[in-house]
Amino acid sequence: MSIAESQSTTANDPVERESATALEPLRPTLVDLATTENPSKELHNALLAHGFVAVRNCGINTKQITEALHSARQFFAQPMAIKNAARYKDTQENFGYQPLHSEALDPSQSADVKETFTMRNIINRSTPTGTPTGFGDIANAMFASCSTTAMHLISLLEQALGTPPDTIVANHTGENMTLRYLHYPVLSTGNAQAQETLPAPNQSPTATASTKTAPNLKKPIELGAGAHTDYGTITLLFSDGVTGLQLYDSQGHWRDVEVAAGDVLVNTGDLMSLWSNGLYPSTLHRVQPRLSQPARYSLAFFVDPDSATRVSPLEACTTPAHPAVATEVVAGDHIQAKIEASQRP
Repeated sequence: MSIAESQSTTANDPVERESATALEPLRPTLVDLATTENPSKELHNALLAHGFVAVRNCGINTKQITEALHSARQFFAQPMAIKNAARYKDTQENFGYQPLHSEALDPSQSADVKETFTMRNIINRSTPTGTPTGFGDIANAMFASCSTTAMHLISLLEQALGTPPDTIVANHTGENMTLRYLHYPVLSTGNAQAQETLPAPNQSPTATASTKTAPNLKKPIELGAGAHTDYGTITLLFSDGVTGLQLYDSQGHWRDVEVAAGDVLVNTGDLMSLWSNGLYPSTLHRVQPRLSQPARYSLAFFVDPDSATRVSPLEACTTPAHPAVATEVVAGDHIQAKIEASQRP
């Protein structure tokens, strides 16, 4: 069975996609790395149910996250002509700005209502053109901090799975690790204009600094980000506190995900699910469109293995009673195929 075949397709039904708003929000288990006696065990247990966990005191301070979110807001607030100077060129490079409707994370549905700035392995690049002052330095620092934190988290999961140190970590030199800034603008269902605010670094997302006109929402099932699983090992997600993220739970329902301010949301992707022989699920998730103030901004750090990495269930995760659930895949082939399938002209 392939990774794709092992994923549920129930969530692709448009009726189901729009019917899941009445349930209680899902609050992932919190693991505080500064206070827990056994972080490896706690991370492991938290991920077993949904593949999502909230992490506190992970080594990335609130000031750095706030600065990066503000830098993202500054970039997206620029005129389109300036943003286009940093335009995304191709999936092999996987770097640059993409406007609304450039990507469909659920390829079977409408293109996503978001704009993004994708930065694969930015540590080895010069400051992108068309970016505000300090953008490159802030992104580089955030990338470095996320990389350090991610390797620590993966090493804790190696311990929990009972596999030798660096079995997974050693396959992450950074060539495919990616920092991504995301902006989900406020939309309207008609021709009315929606106003969006740009806060200063020390202000809340609703603090008014500037306004601009938002585009129209074209279809009821058009989402900020379509239903998808993440492609690689783990993902670190930082948000400004504005809601919208949902995951598809084991009971077949879409659930709003809530995380306390300052905590980092971590989820396991396709390749970590394969390494763990399905112990850690790669869970479908999506982002609802913003139909009222404020807009949503978030930062995602995708921890993907080096392209040549061959991923298969770890020996420690495979037993006669629990045989391998999927065959070996080449990490680069899997990631590249997913990225290419999501692109829209």
